[in-house]
Amino acid sequence: MEHPTQPSPEPERRAEGRRWTIVAVLALVVAYLIAFAVENTTTVPIHWVFGTTRTSFIWALFLSLAFGIVIGLLLPQLYRRRRRRRGQRAQD
Repeated sequence: MEHPTQPSPEPERRAEGRRWTIVAVLALVVAYLIAFAVENTTTVPIHWVFGTTRTSFIWALFLSLAFGIVIGLLLPQLYRRRRRRRGQRAQD
């Protein structure tokens, strides 16, 4: 008669250690981002085509990041769309 074997606790310990490592890294990243935002509260002017706005540097940085992300997502789609249209014109 075979005796049921107990599952090894090693994989569970490894997974728990991995979770705590992820939590620690995320806590450090959040702390760094908060410190970064607090350090960059200096007011700076943003010159638009038809005017000027004054805002804290961190918001100007986030605005630039948002514009960059939007442009980075839209340009490849426009490029693919143009290539498809050129392909359709060549077939016609």
